[in-house]
Amino acid sequence: MKVLLMKLIYFADIKRKESAEAVEVFRKFAEGKAEILENCFGRKNCADFAGIADIAVVIGGDGSILHAAHSLLGAGIPAAGINMGRLGFLAEFSLEHLEKHFDQIFKGRFAVEKKQLINCETVKKDGTVETACALNDIAINSGRPFNTIEMEIEVNSSPVTSCVGDGIVVCTPTGSTAYNLSAGGPIISNDVEAVCITPLNPHSLSFRPVVVDSRKVIHIYPLSVNEGSSVNADGQNIAELNDVESIKIEKSPQNFEIISNPDKTEWDVLAYKLKWAQKPHYKEKG
Repeated sequence: MKVLLMKLIYFADIKRKESAEAVEVFRKFAEGKAEILENCFGRKNCADFAGIADIAVVIGGDGSILHAAHSLLGAGIPAAGINMGRLGFLAEFSLEHLEKHFDQIFKGRFAVEKKQLINCETVKKDGTVETACALNDIAINSGRPFNTIEMEIEVNSSPVTSCVGDGIVVCTPTGSTAYNLSAGGPIISNDVEAVCITPLNPHSLSFRPVVVDSRKVIHIYPLSVNEGSSVNADGQNIAELNDVESIKIEKSPQNFEIISNPDKTEWDVLAYKLKWAQKPHYKEKG
């Protein structure tokens, strides 16, 4: 009787020595247990693997995970991240961890965490519309010549405030530990249906980040911008702000499915990767 093997695709930049070596190790312990279909690194869309590939394995850092998340939109293929980068906040497995849980994963016995995505629609002054999706965040940056910019913010068509500063970040719970955290925003637990609006260096002592229900629609209207001001989705430029009339941000109906490492919890990752809530180094009694 022929044994049906789990089918997988993988993402790895094999031009990088450490990634190429990791792929070879991975191929060896996957031999006879899974059918490897293709290296999808560099592909913009992998939806044609929907219903064919059972899982995707991402070998790299968080940047590789973000690339895979965009490529897998609409495919419904869960991803397991093997960290080869510096931080690896999203890539939860090491090669050793994946090998340890390999048999269980390839028998379909794994937990999937559904990561919230947000959609961004930019309406330009000439009437054209650009759309993008983000796993981490939509960021509006002031750009050259680095003067402060001003934007009007609405939530569900209700005026909220105008922001004068270096820009705004609107992030998901996943993105709350990225740009948002560096800008002074809060950490949002993965299972909270929310987004956070975080100002970048606001010209105000009282403008703090605000967390809103992800079902609400956010509109941002540029009032005064720089020549180099831009709108970015997960670090990728999608529009020059000088050409934009309005920006609409809302929860995507799609999710990014990521395979959880059973040896780690969300809080373990925060404590280990970001040194969150560590105690001060007290002097020993004696």
